[in-house]
Amino acid sequence: MRHRNSFALPGFPRRAPQSLFCAPQGEQVPKAQGGSRVLVVQLSSFRLERCGWRWDEPVVLLAEERSALRIQAATLAARRLGMMRGMSISEARALVPDIRVELLADLEEEKEDLQALAHLLQCLGPEAHPLGDQAIAVQVDGSAPRLGGEPGVLHKARGLLHDLGHHARLIVADTRQVALALARCLDRDHIVPPGESAEALAQLPISALAPSTDLKQVLATVGVHSFGDLAALPAASVATRFGLEGVQFWRTAQGRAVDARPPPALTHSSILVFKRQLPDPIDQVQGVLFALNELTTRLQAALSALDQAAVRMQIRLGLEQGEDHLLPLRMGQPRRAARDLMLLIRRRTEGLTLRSSVTDVALEVLESCPFVGVQQGLLDVQGAQEPIAEILARLSDTLGDDAVFSPRLVDSHRPEHGWSAEAWRPSRRKKEPLVVNSVQVLRSDRPTLLLRDPLPIRCEISKHGALLRVQIQAHWCQVRLQAPPEELQGGWWTAVPFERDYRRVLLADGRQAWVFAEQGAWWLQGWWD
Repeated sequence: MRHRNSFALPGFPRRAPQSLFCAPQGEQVPKAQGGSRVLVVQLSSFRLERCGWRWDEPVVLLAEERSALRIQAATLAARRLGMMRGMSISEARALVPDIRVELLADLEEEKEDLQALAHLLQCLGPEAHPLGDQAIAVQVDGSAPRLGGEPGVLHKARGLLHDLGHHARLIVADTRQVALALARCLDRDHIVPPGESAEALAQLPISALAPSTDLKQVLATVGVHSFGDLAALPAASVATRFGLEGVQFWRTAQGRAVDARPPPALTHSSILVFKRQLPDPIDQVQGVLFALNELTTRLQAALSALDQAAVRMQIRLGLEQGEDHLLPLRMGQPRRAARDLMLLIRRRTEGLTLRSSVTDVALEVLESCPFVGVQQGLLDVQGAQEPIAEILARLSDTLGDDAVFSPRLVDSHRPEHGWSAEAWRPSRRKKEPLVVNSVQVLRSDRPTLLLRDPLPIRCEISKHGALLRVQIQAHWCQVRLQAPPEELQGGWWTAVPFERDYRRVLLADGRQAWVFAEQGAWWLQGWWD
């Protein structure tokens, strides 16, 4: 039976609740901009409170799911007893034999009740909208002064919700995303001072705003677990690695507003193309660049109108004979300025040899993202060297996606199997130098460059077993210093076990090599930088 204080208001239109980052088609959601303040009301027990139960009563809401009655929602008291969403009723009663239950009757009625409650909360502000099925956002920046400021807003909201039989967590912040994340994590009502959203979110987990499974996995892979970790990343890294959803979460982590309806991102199915037919076929790259200069200007105007920046592009050259010639163009960071794009294009076309005369030129944007700020030039005065992200993007275009990677350590007995390749990311670990006999070496037990396969070498050994010289690829080199031997053995459970005598040697030319002996033969395993 529906709660007597939660009936939908007569004649109130039915509206489905909206998600955090995207508004339903045809609706406008208030955006936090320039001093806007938002109250989020988190109703963790709403689905049972609307049925007449109190938050401090151990009750669960059940519905048929996967051939069993399973928990869809639980009051705060039930959650404290271990009740979780998706748990079967038999599992729940095994934990709490006398747990009370309520059967889910009509999901549409729940939505109507939440929308009706949002309508009642418009006495706190002109705009109130459901966020999902357990929260409501209220725009309070204009109404706070007449209610005694933001503390007065919280006081009036508490009283209204208490009279209606609802237990809620109340948070006021600059944006609804910040307020919702805090409402889900804090155990008390809170007002975030204006401009301090990033500090308030820093310690909260990313999961507070329910990211997609893909984003959650990729963030965990690179060691980003909290909003503070995410806010510390550069915008270029976020846009190129985590896509549009990652950019939205990054903006939230930085305390910025996220548009309710983000600009449409360009995808493979909606490629932005600018094409020019040449008056006469040309066979010189300089003529192609002249045509591309015009296309980048047009592209900049289009991206600016969409509030987008290019992440990945390609140049398509229509040839007089044969198939079109494609040149991938990857950005180290999102860009849309024509000058910067042309600089990338000039570098990409260095040394280009045309198989045939070019009849038309096209510039195609394969992937884009929202433009999150003023982009720096490729040749900034502050940094004379090319940014590492730009170098890696050009290497990937030239050598292929698999040619640029970061090595990841793997637990393996054989050193050559002790690493695997993963997507490149900058290292945060600082290595301390060590000086041995006036030669600076790295404090590391294993070489920084490990060969995929050991390289056969020849060695000259003293009568005491010390290495005197080594021959690597037909060149003999004197051994100046060597570490004590290290014996490695294992793989006895495999078809080819191994037993090796490893040595770290300092050569006369300053290089440090890792060599080993196995069954009378010598091999080079890797190098230290």
